[in-house]
Amino acid sequence: MIGNTRDMLNPQDLAEAKQVGLRRKLEDARTDINALPELPEGANNAVQQAGMEMKMEVTELLKELESLKRKVDAGAQFILSQTVFDAEPVEKVAELTKGFPIPLVLGILPLRSHKHASFLNDSVPGMTVPPGVLDRLYNAEGDVGLEGVRIAQEILNKSISIIGGAYLVPAFNRYDYVAEVISGLANVD
Repeated sequence: MIGNTRDMLNPQDLAEAKQVGLRRKLEDARTDINALPELPEGANNAVQQAGMEMKMEVTELLKELESLKRKVDAGAQFILSQTVFDAEPVEKVAELTKGFPIPLVLGILPLRSHKHASFLNDSVPGMTVPPGVLDRLYNAEGDVGLEGVRIAQEILNKSISIIGGAYLVPAFNRYDYVAEVISGLANVD
């Protein structure tokens, strides 16, 4: 890219907003959702369901909010956060998005080990594992994955009253850890 990149729009955000708008128009025009045509290759499932993804990194929030507004205007019906490993950005995002008429659905991934968390933090764009979480996993005794479960439970218990829902990602197909996260929630009705 050439020029001032801070003011540039992400072409993917524009394309996703157009896809969300197209999907909403198609849904509004048809009664049988199964008859909807497939979106172009590369359109993610969130967009196909008239939703959108939102990065939770605090440094990117203003840019993300601009993108969110375009997608809401195009007909998005929910916000899917990236997976989070700390409740603080969830609280900030919930405060900033409370004027939007769509729910925030939080992504939770129970971390399996310090090595797993370090890999996500260092190698996966958009995933930030806070130093305190890395330290907890490094210093955990016994089954480190259970510490990851406790961290996920803490995030959900702190956030449950300010989000519209959550989706849980089983690391390495450990569905039992996802079940443990759910079983430890304080406010499940």
